[in-house]
Amino acid sequence: MILYECNLRYLKNTYTEVYNLIMKTIKNGFSENADIIVEEAKNGDPTLKYYDGSAYYYIHSIYNPWKEAKKFIETNVDNYIGNYIVFGFGLGYHVIELLKYEFVKNVFVFEFNKKIFLNALNTIDISPILNDKKVHFFLVDEIDAFNKYLQSILNSVTPDDYKVIYYEPLIRSIPLEMKEVRDLILEFKILNSTFNNNENYYLLRDNFKSNILNYDKPINELFNKYKNVPAVIIAAGPSLEENIEKIKNLKTNLILIVVSRVARNLLQNGINPTYIAISDPLPIMLEHFKNIEIHYELPLIALSTAYKGVLKKWKCTKYLAFQKNFDLSEEYAKRNSLETIEVGGSVSTFATEVAIKFGCNPIIFVGLDLGFTNNKMHAFENSVIDNYGSVIETTNYFNEKIYTNHSLNIFRRWIEKKIGTNKHITFINTSLKGAKINGSIPMEMDEVVKLL
Repeated sequence: MILYECNLRYLKNTYTEVYNLIMKTIKNGFSENADIIVEEAKNGDPTLKYYDGSAYYYIHSIYNPWKEAKKFIETNVDNYIGNYIVFGFGLGYHVIELLKYEFVKNVFVFEFNKKIFLNALNTIDISPILNDKKVHFFLVDEIDAFNKYLQSILNSVTPDDYKVIYYEPLIRSIPLEMKEVRDLILEFKILNSTFNNNENYYLLRDNFKSNILNYDKPINELFNKYKNVPAVIIAAGPSLEENIEKIKNLKTNLILIVVSRVARNLLQNGINPTYIAISDPLPIMLEHFKNIEIHYELPLIALSTAYKGVLKKWKCTKYLAFQKNFDLSEEYAKRNSLETIEVGGSVSTFATEVAIKFGCNPIIFVGLDLGFTNNKMHAFENSVIDNYGSVIETTNYFNEKIYTNHSLNIFRRWIEKKIGTNKHITFINTSLKGAKINGSIPMEMDEVVKLL
């Protein structure tokens, strides 16, 4: 009880919001129950056993929590990254291990289960952890607070200097009433470009091993081939619908890089891309080209971990791009003296990087809304956004409020960074009602046609 009271006193003086949330929880009748059991691990340190509604499982190792935490952090830390967003606190073993690395500048820790945190207050002295000047701790019990905290963090760090660490047993412990938070975290996982240590790795590895046997040329052969040639990147945002007819009026002295999701729509409208870009590792990629035969006569630009089935079936030239932050890709590129590229998390950011490497100038975005224009996420689809629980606000080029989500917002910031580091290239955005991309020039599609 003394430890618990000392921890509460520390929170009251140092983390007022966390303290108030804890006191509110206690006031509302929180009591210890059988969902969480504190046990002694084989090495004598405390561990937690949690019931998730279907079965008990251990939050930390039943044998040696410290050894487990050390191994977990060793496989997740990156010597070149200083800022870490950690989803899950538990008893803090992995947070302490992360803080041992001198290059770590900030650790933003989220805990989503108040019951688990209350058990931590009864079990460990939290002050040495939370008192570390590198640590920023957040106890979250609803989506709006999570959105607020997360957005503040993302605005304070640069896109290439942060990494998200997912402590899976604690993500699994997120209460059912916080499903939106769990979904948002899963969304973040998709965006994490370092796949080496999560379940996606095996899928990517399988695709990679197949793709390196089924491609024609490395994309590097196209680097600087299109110096000062305009590139039009056609993404799958809602605004593409209003511009697809105007694309037909573009001159031929440019290249069209089209994301796979809308390749079929363009081909059906008589628009032949110069290249089709794919990056998704899932079999759904085959659906993007269903019932379209002409696409086999077009060159394909594929990420090394894109779905293998597409490359196996593709009849025209297949260029493979080797990305940074995926071990097999980096090793292969090094062995073959190939430059690796940044991906950015989406096929649109991948296409942007490709256009830059090609030497293109200007680079024009079409359908790159990066927000829910007209309450839609993608062009030529009937799905409408009707749940705004996990969205955030941003503005378009008319300074009007629009909604987006964390995924799209991360893509936007990645592109803004690319624009900032490639000042010799003019970037034009035709999706004026979509999210404003700082550094780009807003321009109606009709004006782009005249310009080119």
